Amino acid sequence: MATTRQHAVLTDEMVRIALRRAIVAVRAARPFRIEGWVLLPDRMHAIWTLPAGDADHGSRWREIKRRVTRLVGAHYLRADGRPPRERDALWQARYEQRRVAGVEELSRHLDFLHYSPVRHGWTQRVRDWPYSSFHRHVSGGRYPPDWMEGQVD
Repeated sequence: MATTRQHAVLTDEMVRIALRRAIVAVRAARPFRIEGWVLLPDRMHAIWTLPAGDADHGSRWREIKRRVTRLVGAHYLRADGRPPRERDALWQARYEQRRVAGVEELSRHLDFLHYSPVRHGWTQRVRDWPYSSFHRHVSGGRYPPDWMEGQVD
């Protein structure tokens, strides 16, 4: 999920708070488990598990985006200086989705997700990026704290 015109605003405190509130509200109404998440200034990557028999991640994303836009969208003017329309204030219209099948594939996708801040040049070490589920996974024993340090892209 990327911002419109790839504006680097998602790690702004106001947006992070709005995003957290939106996720909590949407999860209360339409549950999902967050397997992994990384928030970069211009995009975010997430891996969710939905309840059995429920494959409707799209309505959840739409509601999260709608709620965030209502909370903070007016602070992010369009390039022409006019107030944003709800649909284009923050979010790129399209996003990529993949279905993850199996533990090995989940592990590969989590690795990709957690290494994103380094790959995109936002930090030198995965552990230094604060907006990531990497820290939760370190606490849970999935990754060592120094995971991927010294590796070459």
